[in-house]
Amino acid sequence: MNDGMESLGAGPRRGRPLLSSWLGRIGIGLSVACGVAPPATGKSPRDNRTAIEVTGSSHPVIMAARKGTTAGPRREERRQRAEARRGIGRKPAGPGPARPERTTTSVARPPAAWKPSVVMSQQHTDACLVKMGDQFPAIQVAGLDGQQQPVVTNGTHYTLVVLWTSQQRYAREQYRRLPREVLPILPGPDRVRLVAIHVGDKAETVRQLTENSDPRIQNLWDRDGRAWHALAKDRLPRTYLLDPSGKVVWLDNEYSLSTVRELTNAVHFLLDPQPRSG
Repeated sequence: MNDGMESLGAGPRRGRPLLSSWLGRIGIGLSVACGVAPPATGKSPRDNRTAIEVTGSSHPVIMAARKGTTAGPRREERRQRAEARRGIGRKPAGPGPARPERTTTSVARPPAAWKPSVVMSQQHTDACLVKMGDQFPAIQVAGLDGQQQPVVTNGTHYTLVVLWTSQQRYAREQYRRLPREVLPILPGPDRVRLVAIHVGDKAETVRQLTENSDPRIQNLWDRDGRAWHALAKDRLPRTYLLDPSGKVVWLDNEYSLSTVRELTNAVHFLLDPQPRSG
């Protein structure tokens, strides 16, 4: 009985050396196949496996077995070079000159402006009731004081008309960015008027949205959307650049980086006596 129990209890202890022996044989076989000298005898199979892992070899199986071991000298050198490039471990150079605050994200002036053009899908084109080259309607829109004011004043001024609404995220963003991204493009109020027409909503809401606006922006309120629907069937925001006669010389039915770029080009082409292309 005791012999039986001892034989049962010895089973797991006998299995461990057997597994280590097999691992050792596999490791020695790999080292021989890859041309690596097997380790010195007199060590356990586990020591043989460790020695094979540390032994230098470019064989993919050996390289896979070496994963997780301590990084070699070359890897350490690469890490130090990478840290040196990123400035890790360097002493701070001290406070340098203060960077100027970024006041605008507008696109830089083009070196040579090109003739303005408008490219839209057929669906967006069909939604435009007033297109490039058309005369802007002689519409009047109420100011925040309730008095009707003409959008276009024939004379020597260009007019930039922006239709927006607080109920559309991109339209709100365009109005918010007018002082930072659009006004710096314009030569000045003596040459270009900036008219922002809010479509819909209540008078009190519009006043709250525009009470801190730049004084160079003329804020109007299209309460029932009549002015908007005289220009387009849908989609806000919309931007129109008008010449002194009220003709549309450029427009867009969205607000994005391309809007700012194309508007910058149109302003410089039409108002700035600089080199032109096209």
